[in-house]
Amino acid sequence: IGVPGDEGAINTVIENGYKGKIALENCSLTGRDTMPAINIGEDCEVVLSLTGENALTGGGIKVAASSNLTFEGVGNLSLSTTAIETYGIGNDMDSYHGDLVFDQDGLIEITVNATKSVAIGSGLGGHLTIRRGMYKLNLMGQHSVGIGSNYGDIDPLISNCYIGIKSVAQAAVGIGSFMGRCDMM
Repeated sequence: IGVPGDEGAINTVIENGYKGKIALENCSLTGRDTMPAINIGEDCEVVLSLTGENALTGGGIKVAASSNLTFEGVGNLSLSTTAIETYGIGNDMDSYHGDLVFDQDGLIEITVNATKSVAIGSGLGGHLTIRRGMYKLNLMGQHSVGIGSNYGDIDPLISNCYIGIKSVAQAAVGIGSFMGRCDMM
């Protein structure tokens, strides 16, 4: 969509029940007018294949609680979002996120700046598996979580990856939950 390097003011909505692969190759999308940049509906099974340099600004990737999102490929993804409450990949502060599986070889860099935010996860939690890849998470604002949830329980499965978390938030949790329990595997 559009020209590589140009920022397209395009929100992507994946309809309920979709099952398939979506390739992002040197893509730039924004969720400035209506968050999120990519909205995955209910009961979806989505594979997001990354190639080249991809950027999402103004909003993250929303994954409904009944859906699955798997990342694959060798490309990179940069995501930046600022709001009162926000998330990078997952769901909002009042919701659970669907199954998130990170199985890509590239870099995913997420910057969140909000009163309450989660870079990867959601307010209430959900299933999360990181099998490989590199992650740089930049947390700003008041209450911010790198990987996990703000209120709910989280049991992330994390292996074979690099995770760098930088925080200038007033209160931050790198991996885990502010109010729920976290069992790391």
